[in-house]
Amino acid sequence: MLFRSDAVVTAIRSPNFLESDAQVLLSALKERGFIETAYIKSSYSAELLSSFLRRAWSPDGPYVQERRAYRHSIGMRHIQAAESAIRTHWDPAFEGKRIGDIRRKDLKEFTISLAQAGLAPKTSNKVLSFGTSVLRWAANNGLIPEDPTRGVSRFANIQVRNRGVVEASELEALVRLSPQKWVVESTPGRFSPPEERERTAFLIATSTGMRLGEIVALRASDIDVDRIHVRHSWSEADRLKTPKNGQTRDVPLLLDVKETIYRLLETNPHSKNEEQFVFWGRYPDRPVDSKLISAGFNRALNAIGIDEQTRKERGLSFHSLRHGYARAMSDRLATEVAMTATGHLSTEMLRHYSEHKSEEAFAQVKSATSEAFSKLLNFKIA
Repeated sequence: MLFRSDAVVTAIRSPNFLESDAQVLLSALKERGFIETAYIKSSYSAELLSSFLRRAWSPDGPYVQERRAYRHSIGMRHIQAAESAIRTHWDPAFEGKRIGDIRRKDLKEFTISLAQAGLAPKTSNKVLSFGTSVLRWAANNGLIPEDPTRGVSRFANIQVRNRGVVEASELEALVRLSPQKWVVESTPGRFSPPEERERTAFLIATSTGMRLGEIVALRASDIDVDRIHVRHSWSEADRLKTPKNGQTRDVPLLLDVKETIYRLLETNPHSKNEEQFVFWGRYPDRPVDSKLISAGFNRALNAIGIDEQTRKERGLSFHSLRHGYARAMSDRLATEVAMTATGHLSTEMLRHYSEHKSEEAFAQVKSATSEAFSKLLNFKIA
């Protein structure tokens, strides 16, 4: 049969030639291998990548909403990190590019450029995932015909920076410091910072392994007879939210630590009630900025002879107290029990343990906490 291209062109130019006909024609050309890809102007593939990523990552965007519907935790802090990565890295690399123009080689080149820019492997993977996760989601939902992320490798998760641990002798030196050596003056305002604020946060972190966000989120109702109920974490973006793994837990409370907490609560100038923050700030509905707690810890390290350069070289931060606690617990407890103390719990582990075993594990953690810290910090167990 004689093929007449002019007939095809005439048909295309006809007002009766619809967008659906164009899609059939493009699909046929692709099947024959004449074109690699093409897309209709009104399709998702024609949207600028930067626009699509921003829309997907907006708080009410389709990607975020679907992930939340499947019970994945995506807070405002994570969304803001995605928006920052898109603005800083994705926009310059893919300026003017539409989703349908993105190829695997483009993403591989982008990945390499992140490393060449000096980003750590973990950071590069995080920046990469903010875009690739959305592109993969778009392909799985039929919004784009192919997944360009297939075959795009991630960097090996190499720990570039050492996770420092504060040694026992250093903990003893920190305990002996007066509260004045810890406190960092906040911006002058209505309230002066309480004297024992930073030191109390240190004592809690050392003896419970709680994260800083969990500590500043503590409210009066979370303090019990012999334990702290870790029910929330705090971030400026999300405010009160569930702890990192989405599960609450109880941690043993040393008697002297409890007393310092109650002293701190007594200094709260706001309304006294069960919802008041232990680490109160200038406003009654939010705790102190966690950066002040971190700064106080660094100030105390300097006071015992660990200057800023040494601190950075050793990788010491407030979070180091959690690492030290985890190490102390792992030296004394079975892994599964230690995980109940630190909050490193998988969903499978949660299903595995009954309420009775959880209380039994708490008793073991309580005993290990007393053994690890009562002599070191001269504290008694409640």
